[in-house]
Amino acid sequence: MRFGCPLLVGVSQKAFLGQLVGRPVQERQWATAAAVAMAVDRGAGIIRVHDVKAMKDVVQVAAAIGRRTVESMKAHHA
Repeated sequence: MRFGCPLLVGVSQKAFLGQLVGRPVQERQWATAAAVAMAVDRGAGIIRVHDVKAMKDVVQVAAAIGRRTVESMKAHHA
């Protein structure tokens, strides 16, 4: 976030995901979930998706795992 603004990521069902997993648009929910989790892990502040309920769960879990990992690393190195 070099510019002081939240990063918006819109990866939901995109063609590049279809190319990666070889699936049509209606079967890209797991590829979308993986891309959303990575975006959150890399600092995205806004996520644009089609399936809001499911991706909200993905974001919550990814954020919780990220926090736990950071806490664990801090405790390990203290």
